[in-house]
Amino acid sequence: MNPLDHVLVLVNPSAAHGRAASLRDAVSSYWRQQGIPAEFLTAGSRDEIRQRARAVAEAGYSGVISLGGDGTVHEVINGLAGTDVPVGVLPAGGGNDLARALGMPGDVLEAAHALLSARVKRIDLLRLTDAGGRACLYAGAGGAGIDAQAALLANSRFRRIPGAARYVAAAIAAFLEAHPLQVTVTADGATRVFAAHLVAVANTPSYGGGILIAPEARIDDGWLDLAMVAPLRWGQLLDGLLLALRSGDIRWPEMQRIRARRLRLETDRPVMFHGDGEVLGQTPVEIEVLPGALKVLAPQ
Repeated sequence: MNPLDHVLVLVNPSAAHGRAASLRDAVSSYWRQQGIPAEFLTAGSRDEIRQRARAVAEAGYSGVISLGGDGTVHEVINGLAGTDVPVGVLPAGGGNDLARALGMPGDVLEAAHALLSARVKRIDLLRLTDAGGRACLYAGAGGAGIDAQAALLANSRFRRIPGAARYVAAAIAAFLEAHPLQVTVTADGATRVFAAHLVAVANTPSYGGGILIAPEARIDDGWLDLAMVAPLRWGQLLDGLLLALRSGDIRWPEMQRIRARRLRLETDRPVMFHGDGEVLGQTPVEIEVLPGALKVLAPQ
């Protein structure tokens, strides 16, 4: 069965300052010309996106397409948890890092065209559990420290800045207010204690609209990638952000990387942990990789 035979497109009207809503008609018109009977639903909130996605499997849809950014896909994935319904991405948000990891074109109409011949494949998800036992899934990258504060600022104070520049501005603002963390990481049974400005746990190479925090990460390899960044000077932060935008090839003693299946992250004080650009909870948290947990539509 072609996943686009009976597909539901969930539209986040607030993504990228209304850009997703404005692209809805263009995608609908193009797919009608191609004989794709897609159904579009504009959700009023992130909670509604999750609820609608949860109802998809029972409604018999062959696939769900997210028209929005990483936050929209995040809600779709958590709504579909435990089902076998494939997810597609039409990137219309501020970050679009999951779409980038899947090889989707950055232009929405080009992505709509790519989905016409997309194949179904499985990717990993990361499951985060907080101290209260609450669990959620994320598909991209996240972390604690200045990047979590930057994610919060990127979605508030700096939300009108486009692309990766939004995250860079937010990261600089977060750095100015930051105090290093004392971090304890237990990864696959091995424990390390260190001081850090940020700790990132990634399933995709980038976050924040193209910041390459884990350039070697693969979305379907059964591993999570941990990046630990020791306290930096102001100039190092700027240099690091520029390197992360270009290649992610940061070979500094302040940057350590670990691959693991499961980890526990504790900090000397409770701090936010974000994933897919959304605040998911506070430390301490446990994170594990769920190999092949999600079906996605990816370009040939």
